[in-house]
Amino acid sequence: LGGMAKVDVSYSIAGMQGNLLGRCQYEFFKLSDTYMLSSENYKDVTLMLADSKSMIQMGYERSTSFFLQDKHFITPKLIMNAGLRYDNKYRKNKKHVDALSPRVAFIYMPWKSFSTKLSYSRAFVDAPYFYRQNTSAAYRGSEDLMPEFMNAVQLDFLGTVSKYNLVYDINLYYNLLTDIINNTQSSDASSAKYRNSGELKMVGDEGELNC
Repeated sequence: LGGMAKVDVSYSIAGMQGNLLGRCQYEFFKLSDTYMLSSENYKDVTLMLADSKSMIQMGYERSTSFFLQDKHFITPKLIMNAGLRYDNKYRKNKKHVDALSPRVAFIYMPWKSFSTKLSYSRAFVDAPYFYRQNTSAAYRGSEDLMPEFMNAVQLDFLGTVSKYNLVYDINLYYNLLTDIINNTQSSDASSAKYRNSGELKMVGDEGELNC
């Protein structure tokens, strides 16, 4: 259950055009029952309903987010896209998780047939309810699991070669993922199996050519 409201405003400052976009969002989640399907060789499917000892704890959570974005034409050939998002999540354990996610991009278009973009963004994904509220020995989670975060820097080149009817796109990127959630098996049935455990760095390039 949820709802969203947004506002969109265009403006002009000292001859420079721009557009402001604002949005707020509310979501409510409640787990009131669990079940699973069981079968053998895709036959005799059985519906198994949860009892009072369900492996996933019942409960509810809610989240509120605010987002603001500005698309600003610094010059006719240079555009800035900047945004900021704030998320607040109220978890089943009555604790709040806050996250601030900025992003900014500069787009330069010196010619109609070529453009380049340099961007930075920070995003997060909260730990799934299944990981945090699971009480089974094999999938036991921790209510204190933190969200996963990703910081990304990209440099993109996009253009066309009209003479040969070609369209190319070259992307260089660097991604840093932190607080990655990992399933760490343990012989201790009472210990948490899902934990935040480290970071991952990725550097690479991608290319696309269409004709």
